Amino acid sequence: MHRRQLLRITALCLGLWMSSSLARAQQPPLATALEYLTQNAKALGLTTADLADLVVTDQYVSKHTGVTHIYLQQRQASIPVHNAIINVNITPDGRVLNVGSRFILRLSERTNSSFPALTAVDAAEAAADHL
Repeated sequence: MHRRQLLRITALCLGLWMSSSLARAQQPPLATALEYLTQNAKALGLTTADLADLVVTDQYVSKHTGVTHIYLQQRQASIPVHNAIINVNITPDGRVLNVGSRFILRLSERTNSSFPALTAVDAAEAAADHL
């Protein structure tokens, strides 16, 4: 009787593991990436606010490996932050392979305005003066 119960429990665990793996593989890679970033924000040194305003800049599947490469740009008040990119690579079976980040940590705490200090003309003149 004990052996039969052990086999049932093992089969149940295997079934649950397979169904969660299948569900993960059926989820779109972008959803997997965003879920991973949200669930692992603290480990990545990110705050909820750092992930609140993102835009996908590129997403493609490698023909060689089948890995989906997703690039997200950090924004503050819908303003793109220069070079603030995070990339998440998703395997064909829906697992996160790795993450690379150039996000500015605690961005909302480091900005004091959502409006540019210079107009476009003033910025161009300042750049010309600098050169």
